[in-house]
Amino acid sequence: LADVEGDTLAAVLDAVWRHGVVCVEAQALDAAAMLRLAHRVGEPLTLPPCFFEGMRDPALPQVCRVGNLRPGAESAADTSTAPELLVRGMKFAEYWHHDGNFYAPPRNAVLNALHAKVVPDVGGATRFLDSTGALRAGAAPAGVFSLDELAALAHSTLTVSADCISDFA
Repeated sequence: LADVEGDTLAAVLDAVWRHGVVCVEAQALDAAAMLRLAHRVGEPLTLPPCFFEGMRDPALPQVCRVGNLRPGAESAADTSTAPELLVRGMKFAEYWHHDGNFYAPPRNAVLNALHAKVVPDVGGATRFLDSTGALRAGAAPAGVFSLDELAALAHSTLTVSADCISDFA
């Protein structure tokens, strides 16, 4: 994906919009390559400073690291000579959550690109769910939402503050 463009990029994006998620194995992307990809897809967003504090390269603020290695470390081995690059006790997003955004249309069509450099022996599992597709298909567990509630949810909004999320507090 580092240099994909044209018809190939269009095919990848078509698959993302159709399926909600696309996994592309064996990628070797650094932060700069991820940002170049983001520019080819659309307008990269820069999250507020309270999100992923200390986990961004100041030269590439649109790319956020999720993990226990600060910018400058690509593996645990790098922290043996620079222990300050290891974040101890970090548990980013170790709970069910929905990546999303808070923008009004048309800026609300946001894509996330996740790139695992090192998957830990314990934890590190990521699963994906197209919650919008599931609701539209009526796949919510029986009795969770009535038809009236589903109709109301179609036009609802949710207000969230980063102050209420332990990762960002």
